Amino acid sequence: MTVALGALLVASACGSGSDEAEDAATTNLVSDSEIVRLSSVMADIEEMRNHLSLTTSRMERQCMEDEGFFVHHEPPRTEEDFYVVYATPGSPPPQIADLPTSQEAAERGLGIKDQWIEYSAEDFRHSEIAPEEFVAQGRGYGEAYWETMNGHEQPDHSDLTPEEILELQEADPVAFGGCRGIVASQIYGVGAPGLEGIEPDDITSASAAPPVPEGLNLVAYELDFPTREANEVHRAWDECMTDRGHPSFPELYGMWAYVRSFYPDPPGTGSEQPWDIGQFDHLSVPPPADAPWDFDEAAEREIAFALDVASCADDVDYRAIMQHEWDQLTAAIVLEHETDIFIWRDQMEAALNQAQIALAE
Repeated sequence: MTVALGALLVASACGSGSDEAEDAATTNLVSDSEIVRLSSVMADIEEMRNHLSLTTSRMERQCMEDEGFFVHHEPPRTEEDFYVVYATPGSPPPQIADLPTSQEAAERGLGIKDQWIEYSAEDFRHSEIAPEEFVAQGRGYGEAYWETMNGHEQPDHSDLTPEEILELQEADPVAFGGCRGIVASQIYGVGAPGLEGIEPDDITSASAAPPVPEGLNLVAYELDFPTREANEVHRAWDECMTDRGHPSFPELYGMWAYVRSFYPDPPGTGSEQPWDIGQFDHLSVPPPADAPWDFDEAAEREIAFALDVASCADDVDYRAIMQHEWDQLTAAIVLEHETDIFIWRDQMEAALNQAQIALAE
């Protein structure tokens, strides 16, 4: 299961079974047609941001090679990453994107068995771990690479949550130096049309995107989500699951760690190549008493479990209710910031145009 950073950030603040927003309720304040319009606006911004990130990553690699660094921390990007970073109407609510349909459940369960097979491959290397060739250059090379790329030493955020990192960055933004600073100057320091008023020192995003409208970057943490209706449908789904003999899942994300406990650690995994990695891999629900099982039995049990997950979700209309509640809340955010968001979209387009010009020179 691959979860983009943005999805993790929202999920960490908006657990599917939280009681914090028990009294919050939504109504049909925003029409379906308006939600479609607002979703389209945010999708345009996200697509341009992805193209901009793809272009600036190529510019940065060129700069780093000019500085003598030919072994890179990340492989060259060849495709855009289409994921939503900000709370957006039309985007899946936290975790719902990974909730399987009945057909998906029958074919691949929750996706854990496929992940187990992937991790077991002799040439597997976790995407969050630097390429072996880069690691082989040694720690000094890695530290010099980071400093040359960013213009400052790498901060230690190991003891901070994603929310705390964002809050720190917003409270005390640090402009890029190094190659990322050079790229920012090539985009924002040449008087390009549409980027008036933005200086290279204003750029604190690794993608070199224009500054986010004030308040939008952390607004997901201020959402009253789940709402009362969302909590009610989660409880109904959870009751359906317990009626079928499964443990209770106050938080939806607990399912994936629970199913991972069905399996033994894949061959080749360990402290350097962990089977569990990430903020949400901790086991919030105890594993079955006789787990783990061998792969075939674990895979069979995973599919049976996932079929119940999907069936219970269908029985209580889980997806539609969650999506409705999420769309209403996020649409209200976009409407509140609409003027700034349209300016931001134009700036994103102008930045992309200038980055493409600079890359071609």
